[in-house]
Parts: sequence; C-alpha cells; structure tokens
Amino acid sequence: MDNPPPLASRIPSVRTMHDDSVTDEYAWLLKKDDPATLAYLEAENAHTEQAVAGLAALREDIFEKIKGRTQETDLTVPARKGDWWYYTRTVEGQQYRIHCRRAVLAGEVLPPLAADGQPLAGEQVLLDGNALAGDSEFFALGAFRFESWPLAECTDVLTDLVLHHGFTVGWDLR
Repeated sequence: MDNPPPLASRIPSVRTMHDDSVTDEYAWLLKKDDPATLAYLEAENAHTEQAVAGLAALREDIFEKIKGRTQETDLTVPARKGDWWYYTRTVEGQQYRIHCRRAVLAGEVLPPLAADGQPLAGEQVLLDGNALAGDSEFFALGAFRFESWPLAECTDVLTDLVLHHGFTVGWDLR
C-alpha cells in the first residue's frame, strides 16, 4: 500500500459529568457537518477504497455465492394468535418484509405451508415494508404492531427514512 492511513487530529476536549472529567481528543469528530470532520472522513474513505481495491472481484464473487444460496422469495413459519395465522414473507427483487395474516381454517391445527414462499390463500397484507420505503435511499422499520378488536383494527408503525434521524410514529385505525 502506497499511502499511509490519514491520522485524525488530536484536539483535547474536556467534559465533566458528576464531578468526573474526561478528556476526549477526538470529540471534534462528533460535529457531523464540520468541514474538518467531513474532510477527514473523505480521506479515510479514499484510503480504505485504495487499500481494498484489489479485493473487488473477490468481494463480488462472495456476494454472488451468498446470493445464490439465499431463497429470496420466502415465508416465515406462521404463528397462530387467536383465529389468525401471522407471518412475514419476502419477495425476490424486493428489499423489505411483507407482514401478513390469514384466517385459521376450520379444523386447522398445523401452520399452513406455502409453495416457495408464495402468498397463502386468503392472505391479508398488514404492512408492506416495500410500499412504506417507496423510493427512499434508506428505510428502517423500528416497530410494528397490529391489534384487532371486535369493532376495529389498529396498526402502529415506527419508521426511519433518513438513517438514524429518529423514528416517525404512524398509525392506522380501521
């Protein structure tokens, strides 16, 4: 490797809490929008790219092998709650889970099986992560809860579309 890694400047910063003082020489890196922080991170990223450039073909080969062994269209084992089977499924080419339920059929004791992760007959989609994500560059489902009452159903969702900028609370009452 030709270039040594960039060295972060050591700028002492003292913070005190409960009469205990700590000196942090890298606290300046917490300022995400500071030009010095951005310049250092860009230099570090450039160094990393140069250091691992020779591994690009190997990285792609490993990725393709893992992908080739992964069943993208799949279904979790349904779990029974009351008169419903709850499960999630994934679809090839889509990035996020689809949360579903299906009514328990008369006399049904064992969880229903689907052929290669296909939707179960009578499936109700409760939440489609792909639809929620839309065309966002980032999506995280922080929490999902579905409640069913005799006269109404409620869905509570926490989502993050901006990468660690906090979750947005959403709900739907039907």
